Amino acid sequence: MNRIMIVDDDILVRRSLQLLLQTEDYRILTCQSGKDGIENLLQFRPELVLLDLRLGDMDGLQVLRAIKQRDEQTQVIMLTAYGTIENTVQAMRDGAFDYIQKPFDNRKLKELVKKALQVRQWNDKGLRNGRPRDGAQEELVKFTGKSPLMTKLYEMIARLAQSHDATVLIEGESGTGKELAASHIHALSHRCTKPFIRLNCACIPELLAESELFGYEKGAFTGGIAGGKPGKFQLAEGGTLFLDEVGDLSPEVQTKCLRVLEEKTYFRVGGVREIQCDVRVIAATNKNLLEEVRKGKFREDLYYRLSALRIVMPPLRKRLEDILPLSRYFLELFCSKNGKPFMTISPIAEAILLNHCWNGNVRELRNAMERIVLLEQTEEIRPEHLEFLKSPSDYSKKETGAGSGIPGAENLTYDEMMERLLSAAIAEARGNQTKAARLLGISRAKLRYQIAKYDLKT
Repeated sequence: MNRIMIVDDDILVRRSLQLLLQTEDYRILTCQSGKDGIENLLQFRPELVLLDLRLGDMDGLQVLRAIKQRDEQTQVIMLTAYGTIENTVQAMRDGAFDYIQKPFDNRKLKELVKKALQVRQWNDKGLRNGRPRDGAQEELVKFTGKSPLMTKLYEMIARLAQSHDATVLIEGESGTGKELAASHIHALSHRCTKPFIRLNCACIPELLAESELFGYEKGAFTGGIAGGKPGKFQLAEGGTLFLDEVGDLSPEVQTKCLRVLEEKTYFRVGGVREIQCDVRVIAATNKNLLEEVRKGKFREDLYYRLSALRIVMPPLRKRLEDILPLSRYFLELFCSKNGKPFMTISPIAEAILLNHCWNGNVRELRNAMERIVLLEQTEEIRPEHLEFLKSPSDYSKKETGAGSGIPGAENLTYDEMMERLLSAAIAEARGNQTKAARLLGISRAKLRYQIAKYDLKT
């Protein structure tokens, strides 16, 4: 059970946060002053602190520094209704994970808390004294696989991380682990003790993208936060800014991003003072940016600036040997999380997993294993538990170039591949043709025809 400490001098805020977070099964301790919070640090040992920037007895930044002195890995989210840009940025520089304005959105706060706790877990396994632990590499391998293709990729990531500020472009389909790779580059770099800030460019309205990236001054536009707001570049100062789905940025914002990358300076929206910038940018996209350049939708100079260092995350269908190990890992993960005995996978179910197209890549596989653990009351995954995987995409593999997922299929003819699949089903059904037909999702008459065609023994 994760331990969360709430430090705020407003009893209504403390009580509302406690009620909100108790629904997520966290262990909560509330403190009414900065002194009270500091005194309880050693005994309660929180993994996360929700800390008000303005406290009655002392400044929130003082409490933040005290927290970091006792345990650098304790994550802190600042709560503020009237904090200035300078105080917010200073909190991030002093090690705060993020901040949220009062009155806060409950959904956003819960998401921020989960992310902060995930980072704490990552840091526990990956960082000590500013250097990555052995567990950091292990964590990346667990979530993405250890096929020869991925092993080469890990070696490349380790090399890219040694460059202090060169931009990195990570390309790949959705669900291949681009964000995980970006965070690993940051953890292995010399910037690992500084912030790792994420921004999904596809989720920001075009009119707000500039203010999200560069921030805005007080009174810059109607409806903004009264005191202004720092942008992601400012919050990532000294660390890494991860721009996910960078291909969705508008041409105007692309131009301003190029200026930051080249000159290391920028202006806030409505600002007249040039701000120096020390941030490493890692960008990711599931689009073909060169094709976007040819279409005139993405700046050519920005593309070459971003792709100074470039890696491609391979889709799951290109590394079949990772499918079953990842399936077993996710099964173990979710079984442990939900208090269920570990599930095994039957041979025919393995064949189905290997033969699925996995258009959603590792994310789809992870979600599939979680669904099975939550919905099925069994100690073995059988073909009927995987019926939800059947989709039109499975029948268009030949057109998409995905091919079959059966091991070694690239060296087999169609007839050889079908013979293997039929034999696996018959073996799973122990010679029972009715059961084998049901496992394959075909009629018994069709199965008998296939058995005769391939002269199989039952």
